[in-house]
Amino acid sequence: MKSVLPFVALPLLMLAACAPKPTAPVDSGAVLNDVRKVEADQIAAINAGNAAAATAVYSDDAVVVTPGNPVMDSPQAIRNGADEMAKDHNTALVITPGKGWVSANGDMAVTTGTVKYTFTDPATGQPKTVDGANQSLWRKQGDGSWKLVADFNAEIPPANPAPAETPAAK
Repeated sequence: MKSVLPFVALPLLMLAACAPKPTAPVDSGAVLNDVRKVEADQIAAINAGNAAAATAVYSDDAVVVTPGNPVMDSPQAIRNGADEMAKDHNTALVITPGKGWVSANGDMAVTTGTVKYTFTDPATGQPKTVDGANQSLWRKQGDGSWKLVADFNAEIPPANPAPAETPAAK
């Protein structure tokens, strides 16, 4: 009787060779540090009035949402928005980083933060600062760089002052 071992072993060896190789765990902290560095460079470009550098971090399929503006969902629309910011000599953007998350395989990241954005108020011609919140979705590129895929910004209205105390009824 001939052995069936080669007929059983060969397919098992072939399957084992095709199995995905285990990968090292993703260092979420290192990924977020890399992404935050790109984000900081973008903010510096915005504050310097450099629209080209500020928009270079967006992927071609990116979507940007900002308060009071139409959704920007093309490279040209995003660049037009950045050009408008660059023209305003009062533009100043400060982001305080918030929480961040990284996908299990390390190819996507989400960053959040609070924002102080100063610009020229069209109604008064004077500088105006608004508070906001930001949530951004980043995708790692084939060359290892990070690009923004979705950039969502919302204005946070000022807190309402506490109501005045009313005198107690007698």
